[in-house]
Amino acid sequence: MHGKVPGRLELLRWLNDFLESDYARIEDLADSVGYFQILDAAFPDKVQLSKIKLGQVDVEDRKRNFRKFDALQKKLGLNAPVKEGGLAEGRFSDHLALLQFLYIWIEKNCGSATFSYNAHERRALAGKKGPNKRSTRAGGIT
Repeated sequence: MHGKVPGRLELLRWLNDFLESDYARIEDLADSVGYFQILDAAFPDKVQLSKIKLGQVDVEDRKRNFRKFDALQKKLGLNAPVKEGGLAEGRFSDHLALLQFLYIWIEKNCGSATFSYNAHERRALAGKKGPNKRSTRAGGIT
């Protein structure tokens, strides 16, 4: 897949395998959890999943999460295309652009090393430590 920009179905397969999740559509990433977990896998000990709200349906909470995500990814030197409003509202084109960027970045910089990441365990741990009173689910996985 090197040199090729993946489409939505390929991205969803990659993401669900990588994060032990079951996102049905790219727009479901509006919860922001998947994006934070990609960074958590790529930058161990740099992402505090407990500081974000997991499983939120409120657009304002999602916008706050995406502001945190944008600040974090800039601090880590990624410069990903983060459009907070469109992402929080589930706009397909914004999610496709961000997920393609992260996929290409991971493939180029991390390779297969990130596949030892235990996504389910990290979500569960974040739910126990943080402000997450509702859910520790990502794409429907508990």
